[in-house]
Amino acid sequence: MKTNTLITKTIHFEQACQFIKEVGKRAHRYGSTSIRLEMYLRELTESLGYQGTFRSSPTEILFSFNENKDSTPQMYIEEVDPTDFNLHRLSLLQKLVNKVIHQGMTLDTAMLQLEEIEKEKQPWGIMALALSFMIAGGGFAMMISGSLADVMLSTFLGLVVFLLQPLISYFGGEKSSEWSPFVTAFVVGSMTAIAKTFWVEINLITTTVSALIILIPGFVISVGIMELFYNHIVSGMANVANGLLYLVKLFAGTWLGILLVNVFVELPQGVEGNAVNPMWLLLFLPIVLLALCAVFQISKKNIIVVSSICLSSLIGMIGGSLFLDVNFGNFLGTVFLVVLSNWWGNKSGEPSSIPLLPSMMLVVSGSIGFRGLAYLTSGQIDIGQQDFAQMFVVALTMGAGFLVGNMIVKEHPSL
Repeated sequence: MKTNTLITKTIHFEQACQFIKEVGKRAHRYGSTSIRLEMYLRELTESLGYQGTFRSSPTEILFSFNENKDSTPQMYIEEVDPTDFNLHRLSLLQKLVNKVIHQGMTLDTAMLQLEEIEKEKQPWGIMALALSFMIAGGGFAMMISGSLADVMLSTFLGLVVFLLQPLISYFGGEKSSEWSPFVTAFVVGSMTAIAKTFWVEINLITTTVSALIILIPGFVISVGIMELFYNHIVSGMANVANGLLYLVKLFAGTWLGILLVNVFVELPQGVEGNAVNPMWLLLFLPIVLLALCAVFQISKKNIIVVSSICLSSLIGMIGGSLFLDVNFGNFLGTVFLVVLSNWWGNKSGEPSSIPLLPSMMLVVSGSIGFRGLAYLTSGQIDIGQQDFAQMFVVALTMGAGFLVGNMIVKEHPSL
């Protein structure tokens, strides 16, 4: 992002500050991580002829602007909405900024265009999202060696999870977001336990974690640990704490739902079905990748590229695991992911976050932590401690993979 001096001379300082604040708040909501957002806003400010310092956290962004190196900083603290991961709008936002910097679009016009982006029709509608939650649930059950019973029930419960979100928001009022994970998990846990009384092959842990996979905050926890890795202490600690709290709410709801059913009906023990043939997962994988594109609202024109990068990352993970161990597989898969995402972002001008976010979700460090909590409460202390600790190991190996990947292919400033 280079400064266009012919453009910046006509941009008033206060007007530039207002535009940058709007870009920052919207990018945060659409899914840009703190590290990327801070770097991008700094480059944008310099491109407009000014200086700026920024600090982003899950709940607010600190903006500090200098008209010149000798001026007194103007500081703003802006509250931000929760992230909704709309990568189509994130792409449109970056293209709009490029028009301001490189094509001379006025900030008055750009501010109007920001509102048009907000009204932009979603690439994927309600039916596609509902199917995506179902496919993600069933697909993940296959990935963690679930049985046919687990896959079928996880697919159905994925739809239940999707339908519960607007219902809880509508009836729950302002505080609905705080207890939505608990209520959702309680319903899923109860329904899974009831189903097990009729279908004994169901594995309670596999089914519940698969059905809730879209909600499990593995991405947030991983990003938080990587932010700590890059010395973004405030945002990193906030993301890790928020992610762990959300994870505990999901687990507590699931556990209480199962416990409640077990009070009235004794659940069968020790009977589980055989894992689905891995060949089915290979055949199902393209549909799972398509579902993730829908969940993150990725533009349809980017589906093939994003799916290819996700698949390359998975190949790297599998190859590294076979060559050495699972941790090396996570590291190698992340390196592949970052290198390819940066290369594509640099060539296309699109945010490199577009392939990064769905691919990172496949690493599912949060689901490992969820299973760890489940094993701990069921008395399997050693397995539980190992799984819960592995969640942080996965995030650390991903952080190392990001560092190496960015060294191999340096990324242009991007959302």
